[in-house]
Amino acid sequence: GARPLAITNCLNFGNPEKPDIMGQFVGCIEGMAEACRALDFPVVSGNVSFYNETKGHAFFPAPPRGGVGLIKDFKNAATLAFKAEAEILVLIGETKGWHIAFLMLGMPGLLLSALMLLVPEPPRRGEGVHAPSPPFPVLFAHLARHWQAYVGISLGFALMILVGNATGAWIPAFLERKFGLTTAQIGGLYGTITAVCGVSGTLIGGFAASALRRRGIARGNLYAALFGFISLIPVTILFPQMPTAALSLALIGAMNFLAGFNFGGGLAALQEITPNRMRASVSAGYMLIVNLIGAAGGPFAIALVTDYWYGDPQALPAAITLVCAIASPLSVAALLLGMRGYGRAIAASADAVLPA
Repeated sequence: GARPLAITNCLNFGNPEKPDIMGQFVGCIEGMAEACRALDFPVVSGNVSFYNETKGHAFFPAPPRGGVGLIKDFKNAATLAFKAEAEILVLIGETKGWHIAFLMLGMPGLLLSALMLLVPEPPRRGEGVHAPSPPFPVLFAHLARHWQAYVGISLGFALMILVGNATGAWIPAFLERKFGLTTAQIGGLYGTITAVCGVSGTLIGGFAASALRRRGIARGNLYAALFGFISLIPVTILFPQMPTAALSLALIGAMNFLAGFNFGGGLAALQEITPNRMRASVSAGYMLIVNLIGAAGGPFAIALVTDYWYGDPQALPAAITLVCAIASPLSVAALLLGMRGYGRAIAASADAVLPA
């Protein structure tokens, strides 16, 4: 409701000697001019900044504007804060497809959370139900005795999850930059591959680990994971270098299958070598390591290599390959270290008695 008085601007663009950049600049000026004429909004000042780019790549156009106006009663001015209770909030626009997708993905999580209230407490074995959790010195002493198993398994799975999160976060951008796929195409193809291959890999990996355990192989969980880890090395390194989108997507499908194949082995193995009253603390520590190294470190590592090692957004495929070529073999080495101490740890845990 205010009367426009004046407007200023600060126009930031890349190299105007490039036709596409000059087109952005001209379009911006024409759009601002049309809006100011329609609103009777005089432009009183402004500035222009060109050549905003890094190694030949311009940043996105940034034309911020600032305007002032006059309103007779400031109490009638519109602000972000609500003025009173029970005010009506008007939403302008329509719900997009991706909005619905997020809602659909979130609803099952709420349902599963509610269903967990119906899951009974599992029976306790070994110690009394009311036995207290051990103090931290006892916990740390147990971890130190079996450090190879805990460090190796935790670090191995953290590094493999680093690879999974790194590739998962950057695959959409990779498919767009290298093969020119649209967002809709990427969503349809990559989403289907992840759903089918990831779920099937998780189920088959779990069945394989259980089958090995039924055959009396104590390291069944870790052998299944080791198969997935080793198989992932060539797949994660090669998929960014494929010459066609079809070949790259085929390897991405194999990668999702193998990543799901070893999904639950790490935490299951740690639970087996951990006394009952330490399992919550060990699980929390495992999840902390996995999230710090894997979930946070993976996407950041590829961004760091792309921007500071190669210095070129178009080098994303090479950055993915480099990160995977380092992290995937390291995950296998760490898991082998964990398996070395796993046998001794699981034998010792069977006879472990915690102090009161």
